[in-house]
Amino acid sequence: PLFSTTMPIRQLLVTIALTWAATLTLTLGAEETKVTVYEGPKSCPDFDAEKKPMKVQNDCSVAFHFTAYDNATGRRIESSHDMGVAPSFPVGQGKVISGLDQGLIGLCKHSKANIVIPPHLAYGTLGKPEQGVTKDTILRYEVEIIDIQPPVPNDFKHIDSN
Repeated sequence: PLFSTTMPIRQLLVTIALTWAATLTLTLGAEETKVTVYEGPKSCPDFDAEKKPMKVQNDCSVAFHFTAYDNATGRRIESSHDMGVAPSFPVGQGKVISGLDQGLIGLCKHSKANIVIPPHLAYGTLGKPEQGVTKDTILRYEVEIIDIQPPVPNDFKHIDSN
C-alpha cells in the first residue's frame, strides 16, 4: 500500500507531497496543443523557388484568419472575420497566447487547421472574463494561413552583439 498506519508521520507527509506533486505534473504537463489540418496542404517545403517562406516558422510574420471557440461548449469567442482583416504578427515572440504561437508553427501557406489549446497554454486559471472565457477553458481555433513573410532583421541584435 502507498500509505501505512505504522509509517512515521514525517515519511507519510513526504509521501503525500511527492504523490501530489507527481499527479499535478502529469495533469498540467500532459496536455499539449493539438493541430489538425483539415483543408489545403498538410506538408510543404520551407521555402518556394524564390526563397519566400511556404511554412510558418519562428520569427516569420504570418497573416491568418481565425475563429476562436470554447472547445467544451462550442461557443464562439471571437473571429478575425468580424474585424474584416487577417491579423499579422511575428510567430514565436509572445504576441499571442503560447498555444497559438506553438500551433501555427509548421502550418503551410493556404492550409486550414483546427488548433486545440489546453488552458495552461491559453488563459489558464485567470481566464479572460471580458470575452467570456472562464478559468481553465480549452480553446479551439479554426485558422487559415493567408500569407507568410520572412523575419524582419533585428539590426539592434546585431549591433548589441558587437
